[in-house]
Amino acid sequence: MRYPRAVRGLYLQPELRPLRPAPLPHRFDELAESLRLIWRDVNGLDGVEQTLAGASALAEASLGAALAFAESVLVRRHGTPRNAEGVAQRLVVIAMGKLGGGELNFSSDIDLVFLFPEFGDTDGVRSIANEEFFTRLGQALIRLLDARTVDGFVFRIDMRLRPFGAAGRLALSFVAMEQYYQREGRDWERYAWIKARPVAGDKAAGNRLLATLRPFVFRRYFDYTAFAGMREMKALIDAGSRARTSPKISSSVPAAFARSNSSPRFSSSSAADAIPDCKSARPCITTSLAHFCAMDSSIWRSQTRKTS
Repeated sequence: MRYPRAVRGLYLQPELRPLRPAPLPHRFDELAESLRLIWRDVNGLDGVEQTLAGASALAEASLGAALAFAESVLVRRHGTPRNAEGVAQRLVVIAMGKLGGGELNFSSDIDLVFLFPEFGDTDGVRSIANEEFFTRLGQALIRLLDARTVDGFVFRIDMRLRPFGAAGRLALSFVAMEQYYQREGRDWERYAWIKARPVAGDKAAGNRLLATLRPFVFRRYFDYTAFAGMREMKALIDAGSRARTSPKISSSVPAAFARSNSSPRFSSSSAADAIPDCKSARPCITTSLAHFCAMDSSIWRSQTRKTS
């Protein structure tokens, strides 16, 4: 049986193939890669983990391509953003939720936070402040991926997990982030940052910020107030859209129960990796974790199959 040219490469290895070089993210590249992932999934060639990893890799590639294009346009117009010492600055794109954990499915939106290391100004003729530059860059990145065109859209972007939510600034400095979480960080934000991961821009700077925020996210000692916090979030989930919110919150539960700075294995952003370690280290909550493990697995599989 001969297959159309568009699907002849669908039986290749599950690793993400590089997108074609292009001046901006090409919708048909994204469609072709999505088709390959779906084909392998519905034909049983990949497991759930491989499918989610492939979808996450596709989202990261799309973010990187869109950011590079938008950044080149703004740099030509305003110059390169620099700090007081003249060191070039780049946007840091932090993924939260499913993309942060490398567990993105086909129906997921992308939860992002935009950051930049230091204040300063661009070095071009039409110089602007770094904060304004990175805000414009973030807006352009969102438009490239989220705007609907005749070809559809690439990914839905959700920015509401940033400090102060939709009312907060689109791009924040590292100092502003640290001050916010020291003074106003809430339990649900602690759980959300368990899955945070730099996926585009200056990833090295992003990892430095995550190390700075680690004491906020992972407390040194086991905290039984986490149970009360989880009950409150469960009540909010039941009162709102359970189908949309449950996967994001439940996949952070295992790491929330086993927050520990002294054990790096508990700080995995992937729920699938964190659950076995938590079960072995905290026998007293094995039953609860087994429940969440089964719930997460069923959610992943059902949502992945839903769009296939």
